[in-house]
Amino acid sequence: SSDAIQAACIFIACREHHSSRTFKEICNLTKVSRNEIVRCFKVLKASLAEPTQLQSLDSWVYRFSSQLDIPQDVVREACKLCDLVSERGTLAGKSPISLVAACLYFVSSLSKEPKSAKNIADIAQCAESTLKNAYKSLYEEREELGKSLKTHFPISHLSR
Repeated sequence: SSDAIQAACIFIACREHHSSRTFKEICNLTKVSRNEIVRCFKVLKASLAEPTQLQSLDSWVYRFSSQLDIPQDVVREACKLCDLVSERGTLAGKSPISLVAACLYFVSSLSKEPKSAKNIADIAQCAESTLKNAYKSLYEEREELGKSLKTHFPISHLSR
């Protein structure tokens, strides 16, 4: 449908202008289903002369953190954790949004002002259960992941 093509174009334009938006946000804006937008996005992406810009994980961290009023030291460590998790493949196969949400929750839990999984999931527009499942994978590797983080509380402060 033309609405789905327009929605996919909006998604591509947001990417090209480094204004990260999720498929869900575009769905809410256009009232077109996620599946239709994704289908059109894939078709349009294949026909573009240049590949679309990938959103950096950091851009999602900054965006969600500002909406959650997370302190800069926590944001910095969340970005570091996202890079480490991506490098290690700890959350391979998970969406970038789930990865960022889980990293924010992980690092926030070790800060003076922790944010709840529900608050982070609401801002990231992912299911709280999805965030918690991703967090469980991070928790299993907490000792290794925590070595490079500078947090207020030690890794042993994390809860399952």
